Amino acid sequence: MNYEIDWDFNSLEYLNFWSIKAFLKNLLFNGFHPVIPWVAFILFGYWFGKQNLNDVKIVKKIFWYSLSALIAIQISSHLFILFLSEGSKIAYTELTAILGTNPMPPLPIYMFNGIALAFSLISACIIIAKRFENHILINALNKTGQLALTFYVAHVIIGMGIVDFINPSKMGNYTIEFSVVYALCFSLLCILFAVTWLKHKKNGPLEWVMRKLTD
Repeated sequence: MNYEIDWDFNSLEYLNFWSIKAFLKNLLFNGFHPVIPWVAFILFGYWFGKQNLNDVKIVKKIFWYSLSALIAIQISSHLFILFLSEGSKIAYTELTAILGTNPMPPLPIYMFNGIALAFSLISACIIIAKRFENHILINALNKTGQLALTFYVAHVIIGMGIVDFINPSKMGNYTIEFSVVYALCFSLLCILFAVTWLKHKKNGPLEWVMRKLTD
């Protein structure tokens, strides 16, 4: 149950990835997005999607509950770490891994923090979209959402791939300013692509493939 086994955190490389044992361990336990606990996000997302999201009262209730939970988790996590570390930098670092909201390792506090954050953002977007449903920006974002699978794959293969190709040694070491600007530019290109693509097609590229496979 050693979470760090097979990881080289200096280069963020997973050793022996293509061996059966390490591959299964990466998939189920200590990869970037292991089945445990990522299946929890799927289940909570499934529950969220089954709610009557056309009812603004229900959406607002979810928003306020999830936002309250998010704030409570953030504050309690921070206070517990400060209190238990007793000023020790080493203890602070170790406790942050256990009681913090970082994705690695993805412990319960991170999981519930992520779910609360997701519910807050999604419900807020639904409320805003319903209020300005005929706005040109809302329509553009709506079309972008229809290509979610395409863009999810594209942000790794194209978005991160370009940066990795230009300067692989800097991956993970770019400044926050560069990362934000790059992400915004990539997102803008995704919106423009979605609006243009859906003028001529009914589905996104990968959405079309997925439909063909599941028909």
